[in-house]
Amino acid sequence: IGWKILSVLLALGLWFVVINIENPVETRKYTVQLNIENKEYFSGKNLVVSNMDIMEATRVVVGVKGERLSLDSLSASRTGITATADLTNAEINIDGGYADVTIDVVLPPYKGSTVELISTSIQKARFDVEPYIREKMPVSISISGGAAEGFIIDSPVASPAEVTVSGAKSAV
Repeated sequence: IGWKILSVLLALGLWFVVINIENPVETRKYTVQLNIENKEYFSGKNLVVSNMDIMEATRVVVGVKGERLSLDSLSASRTGITATADLTNAEINIDGGYADVTIDVVLPPYKGSTVELISTSIQKARFDVEPYIREKMPVSISISGGAAEGFIIDSPVASPAEVTVSGAKSAV
């Protein structure tokens, strides 16, 4: 029984050696966070992004093909694949209320082996854009309930009499 256990261990060891020497080409999928660059770009055009919180939480699934050891290194790497949406490259359709931005996926460089991008789950990110407006609005006071016994309510006066509200047109 000892020889059988030894032969299984040798076979497994030999298999690991051969698979690492061969270094076969594999395909793997990685999920990365979408990085958004130049967020202030739309404010320079008097626009506001109404779904920025959703876009900041977007994740991109990236398909990568390469040698097994390179993909193992990529999995362990802290500076791996990046997916970036640069808002300065936006195709703005203000009538439709959106801006499409191409997502750039970058793989880290590898010496002596090729790692190539084969697919991405999202090629373009759609940002909902609206005109940014500022409006002065009067402050009105509404009183609910009545005065306590022995008291009277005088005419209330708002201070300040008006405020400036700014933001997305639909919200203002």
